[in-house]
Amino acid sequence: MAANTGKKPSYKWTTEATRALIHFRATNEDSFTRSKQAPKKLWEQFIKEAGLLGKVEPQQAAKKWENLNTRYKELKNPKTGSGTDGGEETAATWQYYQDMHEVLGGRPSIDPPLLVASFTPDDPTTILLVSLED
Repeated sequence: MAANTGKKPSYKWTTEATRALIHFRATNEDSFTRSKQAPKKLWEQFIKEAGLLGKVEPQQAAKKWENLNTRYKELKNPKTGSGTDGGEETAATWQYYQDMHEVLGGRPSIDPPLLVASFTPDDPTTILLVSLED
């Protein structure tokens, strides 16, 4: 007989709940970064609004966001030389890539501007910084 550890079984996130979490986090971006206490209250709000009371704890919602964020960054900037011969997930195949890209894609930490330094022929001590935007 298995011992009861008192731990709740982990919630299996549905596609709908995951997309709701992504949308909620994006909509409340400023509030999440306002203070250290804000995220817990906001995740509690999300859980209530999404009908996940009793199924998900704020820490689980925060961890889900962290995992989505990490996965997006890994797929956005794959390691050099990494292939998909083994059927690994890619930006094109991950079901949440587009949702996450809409939220995170424009952030400088994700897609930093490209700066090029150049010297002027008249004054080689002057350096020009040029931003190359798409």
